[in-house]
Amino acid sequence: TGTAYAAGLANGSVTNQKLAKNAVTSPKIKKNAVQSSDVKNGSLTAQDLAAGVVPGDAAAFTKILGSGDPVASPEEPGNHEFTFTLPRSGTLKIRFFSAVYGVSCSAGSAETALYLDGVAVPMSRVFPPSVASAGPLEVLGTTAAGKGQHTVSIGQDCPFGSWTGMTQQRSGWDVSLLAQ
Repeated sequence: TGTAYAAGLANGSVTNQKLAKNAVTSPKIKKNAVQSSDVKNGSLTAQDLAAGVVPGDAAAFTKILGSGDPVASPEEPGNHEFTFTLPRSGTLKIRFFSAVYGVSCSAGSAETALYLDGVAVPMSRVFPPSVASAGPLEVLGTTAAGKGQHTVSIGQDCPFGSWTGMTQQRSGWDVSLLAQ
């Protein structure tokens, strides 16, 4: 019940059932009269709140020096796949790492890159050591993804020859869904 101030109305005599629909509007509510405990959980959306009250998507920037966009269809796709399910759409920060990693080609150097659902992650191309010189490798990327199940993988390509083999030890993935 509300508190009545009009002459002739008893305290507590105005109830929700006696109020006409839409009788209480924003200009009629005293400033700071409504507290968070007065609002039903889940009833407000970001549009109902002032700018900056609900944080937006985080901004993520990745630049690997000497990097570039990977080939669309690598010779050896789908290596080291990792499948995960996102609870919502957003920006992903993807990291593949290996303590020992090497790729060999019949001619020239190999290229290694990240792929999300078979699509190259922009600017994730790196140049791994050969099998003979295998060493640590880290591949980073940032991309948008929708809600649901996804698979990340590493793809290798030999632009000047053909893929002849690879080695890896103690490899893993970090996939982070950034704040909204």
